[in-house]
Amino acid sequence: MTARHLTLLVPALRSHADCGVLPERLPALETLLGRADCYDTGQCGLEASLFALFAVTAAADRDLPVASVTYIADTGRPPESACLRADPVHLMPDRDQLVLLDSTSLDLQAAEAQHLIAELNAVYAEDGWRFEAPDPQRWYLHLPEMPRLRTQPLADVNGQPVGRRLPSGEQGKAWHGIMNEIQMLLHTSDVNLQRETHGQLPVSSLWFWGGGAVPLLAAQRWTQIGSDEPVAVGLAQLSGVAHGPGPETARQWLAQAAQSGEYLLVLENLDIGLKQGGGEGWWTALQTFEQQWIEPLLAALRSRQIDSLTLDDGAGRACRLTRRSLRRWWRRRVPLTQNNK
Repeated sequence: MTARHLTLLVPALRSHADCGVLPERLPALETLLGRADCYDTGQCGLEASLFALFAVTAAADRDLPVASVTYIADTGRPPESACLRADPVHLMPDRDQLVLLDSTSLDLQAAEAQHLIAELNAVYAEDGWRFEAPDPQRWYLHLPEMPRLRTQPLADVNGQPVGRRLPSGEQGKAWHGIMNEIQMLLHTSDVNLQRETHGQLPVSSLWFWGGGAVPLLAAQRWTQIGSDEPVAVGLAQLSGVAHGPGPETARQWLAQAAQSGEYLLVLENLDIGLKQGGGEGWWTALQTFEQQWIEPLLAALRSRQIDSLTLDDGAGRACRLTRRSLRRWWRRRVPLTQNNK
């Protein structure tokens, strides 16, 4: 008999639920939360959750090596030297502070990215630095050696004041100066002048983060990964695990995943809905998630099509439901807003 175990990593699952009562009940999701065994994962954030799911850890004083992993996803090869993410961002004045907006607010085109990269390389090449933009939203800085820094993941800083989130560590202050230099260079760029003329936000700074060597991955539990998220893709490539874009619905996945094993799907629709449509967009995506994923997966558990379902919210909480635990009829349903047991 085919034994299939499915893990869903769903960032932003609870982010807006923490704000109050949901407009309607979600019976399937509430059943899962009420009857599953829930536990703390100890990981907060999409990148940290993915690294943990691949059994990759970093020392407390080191960054997770996001840059080297996503570089593999973007180019198909590991970086040849030390590597940092150097993502284009906009710094928006807000009273006496600067609030960071990530590249999703910029709609940066590939030609614009390459023009800016060329300007940066013209200045910093003599230092042995090389900027690269294999994707307009994800830029990289290659250096002769890894700087001694602690950095903040871009997702944690997006929409937040940058003052207390700048790089720290032994070389932190030196890098504050480098970031100021780059901001002045970008300010005078023809690309940014043209963008402002057309009412677009300029690329006013770069956010450096995620440095570290390419991780060594142990044998993996995963049979297949479904995601086009770059950290997931890079880790899958490093580990030799089969991977591809995730299916649109649970029924599609059930029809495709015929092999026994453990499957990981990264579903970003709730996070996308929240970023694009605020609370209303998030709620619409959550209703779709209930109907297209949770309802059919509970039915698949009951009919023995799958053997377990784990729901990881990417914010430190996971709930594992088996066929046996699904029969805990005496446990009341738990609304998403109360899933803190």
